[in-house]
Amino acid sequence: MSEQSFDPNSLFKQPAISLPYRLFTSANRMDEYSADDMRYGDLSESRLKNDFNLRLVSARVDPYTGEKMTASRYDLNHWTSPPLSVKARADILFDEFRELSRVFSLVGPYRGLIEKLITHMQTGNGALFSSHLLDSAYKEQIVNDSSENSSLLKIKKALSKFINWEVGRYDSKNKYKLPENMDGMILPKFTKWVDRINSLTISVHDVWATNITLKSLVIDGDNYSATIHYRAQDHFGLDSKDVLNPVYRQFRIFRIWFLLQRYDKYSFKPFITEMIATITITGNRYD
Repeated sequence: MSEQSFDPNSLFKQPAISLPYRLFTSANRMDEYSADDMRYGDLSESRLKNDFNLRLVSARVDPYTGEKMTASRYDLNHWTSPPLSVKARADILFDEFRELSRVFSLVGPYRGLIEKLITHMQTGNGALFSSHLLDSAYKEQIVNDSSENSSLLKIKKALSKFINWEVGRYDSKNKYKLPENMDGMILPKFTKWVDRINSLTISVHDVWATNITLKSLVIDGDNYSATIHYRAQDHFGLDSKDVLNPVYRQFRIFRIWFLLQRYDKYSFKPFITEMIATITITGNRYD
């Protein structure tokens, strides 16, 4: 029997930790449908008016009676009959919702995103929403975060520090050093000033849950290359605190949004927005 040639260095070309390896899991769970902002159709007209002061909601139609406003001024004296059906008034409210959203989506390649989300709320019946535009915006946010607490910088520093450079692998005994080193990191969110007018802040006004995973790690001498996979979810819905917040209340768009979602006559389902980004990073033992 002939012996096969064996290169001992091949043992050290792959990390000792098993991959993929979860670097970070947020406290909030993925695919969470029981949060307050995922409720729908749970409020009556009296509660909306008395508890949330949602009397003047739309400039086009009374969402409770179905009377359509024909004058240009936002004045209760201009409501006329006959009343519209529930579907007809909902269609009007969604058109107004889309129109009002444009003040938050004035510039950039993502400015049409919010209208897509609104239409998905109208027609998607609560189905998960994903989009290459959303993925692209999420990846751009991660890559362009140059702060000292950015997630990518935290990962790069941890890899440079804890890789076993002498043998060219990441020892399994140090696998917990990676997530520990990510304490204090800034999770990717759309919080820049420009995000307020490029459709991103209103589309994803927060990030509910985030997972970050090390997918691959290749070590070559004093250098490494790693693939990091991000998965994040938000809820396209409003909770009770949102509509009671004075900042939200000054915008008619949020009053319409809340009513379409929570009024028991409409009950349009909120939904999960999912964002995915896979990023390759490189570094060395001296970073």
